[in-house]
Amino acid sequence: MTPSNRNVRIILGSLDIGGTERHLAHVLPALVLKGWNIRILTLKAGGALETFMLKQGIEVSSPLLSDRFKYIPVFLVKLLKLLSSIKFLWADFKRYPSQLTHFFLPQAYILGMFAALCARITSPKVMSRRSLNTYQLQYPGIRWIEKKLHVHLLAILANSSAVYDQLRDLENVPVSKLKLIYNGINLEPFQAPLNKQDILTSLNISSSSFIMIIVANLIPYKGHRDLLFALSMISQQLPTNWRLLCVGDPGQIGEELKEQAKALSLNQHIMWLGVRHDVPSLMRISQLGILSSHQEGFANAILEGMAAGLPMVVTNVGGNAEAVIHNKTGLVVPSQNPSALAAAILKLALDGDLARTFGQAGRLRVQENFALETCVEAYDHFYKELNECVA
Repeated sequence: MTPSNRNVRIILGSLDIGGTERHLAHVLPALVLKGWNIRILTLKAGGALETFMLKQGIEVSSPLLSDRFKYIPVFLVKLLKLLSSIKFLWADFKRYPSQLTHFFLPQAYILGMFAALCARITSPKVMSRRSLNTYQLQYPGIRWIEKKLHVHLLAILANSSAVYDQLRDLENVPVSKLKLIYNGINLEPFQAPLNKQDILTSLNISSSSFIMIIVANLIPYKGHRDLLFALSMISQQLPTNWRLLCVGDPGQIGEELKEQAKALSLNQHIMWLGVRHDVPSLMRISQLGILSSHQEGFANAILEGMAAGLPMVVTNVGGNAEAVIHNKTGLVVPSQNPSALAAAILKLALDGDLARTFGQAGRLRVQENFALETCVEAYDHFYKELNECVA
C-alpha cells in the first residue's frame, strides 16, 4: 500500500468530551502508530481533547469564525456558522480529493456529505452510526436526508448489533455496506498500581462506604432522573454510608438534578464530580457500576466498569445487553423503570459474593472481547479494505 493510501480524514462536530470523542482518543493514536496519517476536521474549534490529539501527531483544524458574529442576531449567527462550516469542509475536499473520509455523528455527517457532494469527490466515504436513530424522531426530515446520503457511502459502521439491525431494517441499508466494529478500551489504566485510600481521602469518602458510580454526561436520555428516583426507593435499605459518584459534564440539567436529589433527601449521598480525567481510578474504588440510559449505541462506560471489575446494572437499550450478560456480568433491566432499577441495585449492594462473581466475569469478558487492540485491528483492516475497493 502506498503512503498516499494511508490518509484518513475524520469529520466530527467537536473534540469536547463525549462517548464518541473518547472512543476516537483511544483508537486514532493507535492507528497513527500503525502508519495511518490521521487528520480531524471539527465544526467547532477547541474542545478538551484537541490538545491531546495534537500531541499524538494528529492534525486538527476547524472553520475560522469571525468575531463580528457576536454583533448580529442569533439566527443569523447560526446560519453564518453553518455556511462557514460547509465552506471549510468543501475547501478541504477540493484540496485533498482522494483521501478516505470518515464521518462521525449526525451533524458532521450531514454537513460533511453535503460539502463532499458539492466538491464532487469520488474517494471512499464512510459514516459511523454510534447510537440508535431515536434522534431522528425529533427531526422528521433527518431520516429522509440521511437515507438519501447513505447511497453515496461505500460503507456504514455500526458499534452494536442493535444499531446494525436498525440500519438494515429501518433505513434499508444493504448488508453489503454494513460493518460492525465494537468499541475497545485500553486495559492498562485498570491494571496499574492504585492507592485506593489516597483517592478516598481526596474525595472525603470513608473507606467503609459502599460506592456506586455512573459515568455519563448529564443529559436527559442518560436517565439520571430515573436513577435518583430508584435510589430514593431503596435509600434506607442500602448500606448506611453509601455514595453515588456522578461523573460527567453537568450540561443544562445539572442544577435540576441537584435540586431533585435534595428534594428526595439524597443530596448527602450524591457526589457531582463533573468531567474527570481519572475515571478508571474512580471506577476502581467503586463497588457497583450503573448506566440508566434511555438510548445508547454501545457505551464505553460499561466496558470501563467491567474492566475495573465492577458488576454492572444497565438498562436494556442499544448495545447495553450485548456488553453486559444478564445474570453473568451484571443485571439488565427495562429502561425508564425506576422500580426495576432499584431492585437490581439493591440486589447487588446486599449480595457481595454475587457482585464479586459478576465483576470478575465482566473483567474477563472485556479482556477477551473488547480490548483496544482488537478494535484497532478491526479499523486498520476496514480502512485497508476500503482503499483496496477503489484502487
